[in-house]
Amino acid sequence: MSEESLAFFEACNVSDVFLRTDLEKWHTIKSFNEAKNKVQQLHVVNDVAERGVALANTYINVTTSTTDSEFIAGHRATA
Repeated sequence: MSEESLAFFEACNVSDVFLRTDLEKWHTIKSFNEAKNKVQQLHVVNDVAERGVALANTYINVTTSTTDSEFIAGHRATA
C-alpha cells in the first residue's frame, strides 16, 4: 500500500484492517463499511475542469464584449 493510501485512512480516521482479508468478506467488516460510508459522503470536485470552464466563460465574455463594443463604435462612426 502506498503512503498516500495510508494517509487517506489516517485522514478519514478509519482502520485499514479490512485490506488484510479476502475481498469477498469486506462487506462484513466494520472498518470497511466505515471507510465506504466516508468515501460515499465525499464531495468530489474536478478543479481542472472547473478552471477550464471558468476560463472559457471569461474568454467568451471578453470577446463578446469587445466585439459588441467594436461594432457599436464602428456603427456610431459611420452614422
